[in-house]
Amino acid sequence: MIDPVLHIPKFCLEEKEQVALQGASGSGKTTFLHLLAGVLCADAGEISVDGHLLHLLSESKRDQLRAGKIGYVFQSF
Repeated sequence: MIDPVLHIPKFCLEEKEQVALQGASGSGKTTFLHLLAGVLCADAGEISVDGHLLHLLSESKRDQLRAGKIGYVFQSF
């Protein structure tokens, strides 16, 4: 069995609310951001953005949601 990279029972961020994401290298910060943006799909649980469950959306719909509602600059860009 593989240990999960992240265990976050509940995370809510309201429109225009800001948070800082801090942690040691390898602690899952980038993975968390990729999950929230729909770049990665979660192995368990649900992630909802603007009322859309990300795991139910196609890759192209997740891309559209990211572009229209999230805004995202890839770390390697």
